[in-house]
Amino acid sequence: MTMTPTRWWTLGAIALLVAGAVWLRSASEWVDIEVPTLAKNEAARDRFYAAKSLVKRLGGNVVSPRSLDKLPPAAATLFLSSSHWNMFPGRDAALKRWVQSGGRLVFAEMPFFREQFVPAWAPVRNVDDESTAASAAEPSLTTLRPRVERCRVVSEPDSVQPAFGPARSYRVCGFAATRLKSLVAPQWSIGDVAGTRMARVGVGQGSVTVSVLRGAFANKGIVADDGALAFAAALDLRPGDAVWFVDEEARTPFFQALWSAGRPALLLALAALGLALWRGGPRFGPLAVEPGAARRSIGEQIRRTAAFVAAGRGEALHRATLRALDAAATRTIADFATLPTLADRAQAIGQRSGSDPAALASAMRMPKRRQGLGAAIAELERARRSLLPEARAARPDPLTHST
Repeated sequence: MTMTPTRWWTLGAIALLVAGAVWLRSASEWVDIEVPTLAKNEAARDRFYAAKSLVKRLGGNVVSPRSLDKLPPAAATLFLSSSHWNMFPGRDAALKRWVQSGGRLVFAEMPFFREQFVPAWAPVRNVDDESTAASAAEPSLTTLRPRVERCRVVSEPDSVQPAFGPARSYRVCGFAATRLKSLVAPQWSIGDVAGTRMARVGVGQGSVTVSVLRGAFANKGIVADDGALAFAAALDLRPGDAVWFVDEEARTPFFQALWSAGRPALLLALAALGLALWRGGPRFGPLAVEPGAARRSIGEQIRRTAAFVAAGRGEALHRATLRALDAAATRTIADFATLPTLADRAQAIGQRSGSDPAALASAMRMPKRRQGLGAAIAELERARRSLLPEARAARPDPLTHST
């Protein structure tokens, strides 16, 4: 086989690709890494989905009521994270009686957790974390952004009964700005150098457990490090326990409740509103039949004109009468439109109509008083009618009458 230049170039390219592949394999390392995925479905809607799943796997029964209107049965565990659990009268007293009769209450995941969320009858308080030991062991929490998740090691002290055999430490992830202070000897607690972070105290036949680690029992916190173990210890979880999770309470929407309670009244109100809108809305035709067109009578015309004159000084009526006189004079008197002054026009009209020129000139001016308006208009109207052709025909010729 003859080696042509094209074949030599092809073999060189193949050899270069093989050498590159060998070098890439020897110079790189392939490892598996975990890529976190976003929560979906119920896990995305419920921040305690992991905690509820843990209770079920440990043999417990989970109940998730929408509100705290009904308390759990005696000896059950109530995981309370609603920030407005005591907004209704009587809730605090009912919760106290339930705990004293054997209920186990757990306060956790309170937003902006402060002392007012813990009942006054519970012998545990949370105070600001200002200890010097805390500031020496970790950076000041005031310099951190709120709600930043932090992992810390908390331990069971020798003064309490450990949750699982020997006393142990837990690595828990959660943000804490306060520490707990028990007014009585706690049944169980865990804390760090800053103070107690979780504590359970007895109240009557039951108990109250408080946690100030924000996020420790939420979905992300409970699956991190020893979060699940700390959750089981805080709840003193045993197989067969009934655990009620009450988060932010969900109430029936206002309009839905209003419709259920007052449907007849709402229907009547809507009908009245619709009738009012229909009554006041636009229509395709008039509200009533329009009267037929008819001419006004002379008497009505006179009365309306008199009412118009009486409503003001009558300038418009005087000007209209004067314009009518000028129009009649222009048609009957030669060169009337060229007369320069009012006196000249009055003299010309008076000679033609037989009127007094002085009285006519006075009437052609707008009277200063309203009382003289009627006489002025009458004088102008008499002069105008005297200039009409029929009036001149009926008037006798002065030359013939003198002979």
